[in-house]
Amino acid sequence: MSFMQFIGSLIAVIIVALIAARLFPTKSKLTKERVINNVIRYCPHVDFTSASPLVYLSENHATAVALFPDHGDGYAIASALGDRVVVREIPDTNMVTVTETENGLSFDLGDFTQPTIEMLLSADQRRSLISQLTSLQSKKPEPVHA
Repeated sequence: MSFMQFIGSLIAVIIVALIAARLFPTKSKLTKERVINNVIRYCPHVDFTSASPLVYLSENHATAVALFPDHGDGYAIASALGDRVVVREIPDTNMVTVTETENGLSFDLGDFTQPTIEMLLSADQRRSLISQLTSLQSKKPEPVHA
């Protein structure tokens, strides 16, 4: 590939990226309604007929934790990635390590696609969410070994 082809290709990619950024902005933040709608869509097996999930929204509106109405079902973590919302269902509290940071909480998912999720919370919200998460009990039975 010649230098001129490389420069031409680079300029074309930059122009397409600028046009795409202008036509498809990714400035939409998470709201409680958006989190609830996506959690219901991503977790169709969870019964939401009795109540909506309890949502803790981060201060920067980039992440949220939705506690399911039946606490034994676990919870979900919603993240705004670009113009999409990614929901991670956590059916068992032992699957995630939650660490308190000075500005919020850190969820260690142990997944290579999104290893940790940082959530900015005030001190009161942080204490309330930690108390809710520690009170969750898993319905999953202990594994039986042969």
